[in-house]
Amino acid sequence: MDRMKRKMLSKHQIVYLPSGAEIWKGGDQQQELDIPSLRVDDEERVKKKDRALATVPSSVLASSTGVQQMPPAILNAIPTTASATSTSVTSGISHREATMSHIQGVKKPLLHANSFSGDKLPKYGIDTLQEEELGKILEDVDKWGIDIYRISELSNRKPLTTITYTIFMERDLLKTFKIPPKIFINFMMTLEDHYLKDVPYHNSLHAADVTQSTHVLLNSPALESVFTSLEILAAIFAAAIHDVDHPGLTNQYLINSSSELALMYNDESVLENHHLAVAFKLLQNEDCDIFVNLAKNKRQTLRKMVIDMVLATDMSKHMSLLADLKTMVETKKVAGSGVLLLDNYTDRIQVRSPYHGAYILK
Repeated sequence: MDRMKRKMLSKHQIVYLPSGAEIWKGGDQQQELDIPSLRVDDEERVKKKDRALATVPSSVLASSTGVQQMPPAILNAIPTTASATSTSVTSGISHREATMSHIQGVKKPLLHANSFSGDKLPKYGIDTLQEEELGKILEDVDKWGIDIYRISELSNRKPLTTITYTIFMERDLLKTFKIPPKIFINFMMTLEDHYLKDVPYHNSLHAADVTQSTHVLLNSPALESVFTSLEILAAIFAAAIHDVDHPGLTNQYLINSSSELALMYNDESVLENHHLAVAFKLLQNEDCDIFVNLAKNKRQTLRKMVIDMVLATDMSKHMSLLADLKTMVETKKVAGSGVLLLDNYTDRIQVRSPYHGAYILK
């Protein structure tokens, strides 16, 4: 095919030719780059990106100023992996790198100044000069309407750590699942630190309220002796983590604004998926894995239950879940006893999920 007359350009410029070839002007040298694979061609798009690098002269790769003038097609084709070649190519480019293993909202380092480091375990999971008054309020942890606000004041703004630790101790969950108390306190403080303090509603105060309400719900006569210890552990844990790192925005807002979270989770239960990811990522931090002594099969079962319960808090699905729950409750009650007979996984998850289980008490 005939080619357009080549025109000498100023330093570091390119002229595109009809044939798909290009003239690269870099420094004092002029070279032809024959890279038809960079043309807009659906079949060629699927080829490996690093093939484009083979067409770039070594003199250009060595020049950061030359790289800055490279056309977008070449820049987009440069791999971002940590190879020696890609490192040298991208060294002069302003390029945002974000690995998929990094979860937005997880702070580095995860451990913070409030992590427990003492020898003596605090009675209610936190150090406070008002332990006696705090203990008096926590005597009502099994009842509806406990004063969460006052608990927050007395616990140095650590209501979630205080409530959850008290519940775990009362239910003997630390002993049952061999959870080291210091690690539990470390995890809870780290988790609470990842609830945003400037969010007016979905903060650690709300999480503490939901956790305590879930605890009371599981003590209700209708659910007496219904759940296993592992299921109770999963329910309390799910309640504690269910809104961690909540930005104070709705799923629909995040979707409509094409936020990173919406892109990450494909517009599906965006926040709920994010809360789960942050919480399980925190467990990987040193001295924060409260499930370290769980057998692998139990750990996998617990993870599945927690995921299902937190995903069920997506309010866009609330009405349909509530309708299913209402039907299930009416058909599962044991005649004359008021106790529910929950004989399958789906029914048991519905009742334990925060926000939906309270229906059975009506």
